[in-house]
Amino acid sequence: MSEARHSIERHRKQIQHKRQRKINDEQYIYLSTASGSGGMVTHRKLSRLVVLVFAYLVIITGVALYFIFETKLSHQRILTLHDKIGFLNKSIDDLIDESARKESALELAQLELQENYSLLNRYKEELSQYVLLNENFILQGALRRVDDPSANRAIERELTFARSQLQRVASRVMDIESKLGMSHSSSVKEASRLTVDDVYAKIDSIENEIVLRNNLIKELPVSFPTEGRISSRYGPRIHPITGRPSFHAGYDIANVEGTPVFAPAPGVVSRAGYDNLAGNYIEIRHQHGFTTRYIHLSEYVLERGDQVLGGQLIGYMGNTGRSTASHLHYEIHYRGRHVDPRGFLYSSILNLHTFFSYPEVKWRYSQLKKSHQETTAKVN
Repeated sequence: MSEARHSIERHRKQIQHKRQRKINDEQYIYLSTASGSGGMVTHRKLSRLVVLVFAYLVIITGVALYFIFETKLSHQRILTLHDKIGFLNKSIDDLIDESARKESALELAQLELQENYSLLNRYKEELSQYVLLNENFILQGALRRVDDPSANRAIERELTFARSQLQRVASRVMDIESKLGMSHSSSVKEASRLTVDDVYAKIDSIENEIVLRNNLIKELPVSFPTEGRISSRYGPRIHPITGRPSFHAGYDIANVEGTPVFAPAPGVVSRAGYDNLAGNYIEIRHQHGFTTRYIHLSEYVLERGDQVLGGQLIGYMGNTGRSTASHLHYEIHYRGRHVDPRGFLYSSILNLHTFFSYPEVKWRYSQLKKSHQETTAKVN
């Protein structure tokens, strides 16, 4: 028992001795605070503290350098943006200058176009006058040609005067053509050299052509279908009911309800009935691709499939459907597309040639002319 106690005591003394040696080996530093209090710190703890402080300084320095770098980079970006803004401002100024130059050029072009347009209108007027004089010149010779030599001399004097008028107009036409850069018409050139014998030679060749054209024109809707005043024309307008911009596809002819409506040319009734917008309406299919429509009728007197003659009664003017007052809405269609009725309603010798620009009319006229030439050749 005493040996065990003695062994434990000896072991405890050994442990104390080791601790004492360890304490003796440690080196201490005394840290004092401002208040005078302090404490002992070992070199090991001090080393750890120094490492932490150094790491903190490194981090602070890195963050500072990062912000300095970012600031410098931002400054460079700002300078770059300033350069880009300056370039864009210069580009905008260049575009404004270019736009101003183009506007000036456009204004000059528009002025030149207006001048040419005025010349063109004068050209049309002079050429129309030339056509009338030329036709009158020829027709006078045709109507007054007789076998009496003395009468022929009087006719020749009248035709000589007419030829002088024709030559003056032809000269004005050629002058305008030169200003417009157009080639001179051969018929206008010939006008200055036209003689009475030439007139007589041409009369026979054009008389039959005039007959062919007149017969063909009778098959086209070239007259007013009713009496009244034009209350709305073909083209853009403000709709009288909706108040919105719309396109008016025909002519409105206003008159009292019950005014008779006639077919302007022969054809076949393709449709007839009532529609919420059109009211009572009738549609006639004519020859050569033309169709006419008559809308807002109070009554129609024909049915689908009925044959129609030119000038035949087809109905009466009314105020049915979406309408504000008694009138006839009149449309002309060619191959399913509406066209301006003006040239058809106000047809004259000055615009008859426009009808022969429609392909089917042009083809039909060429066929009639060819047939007539073949017949004449057989007779001769």
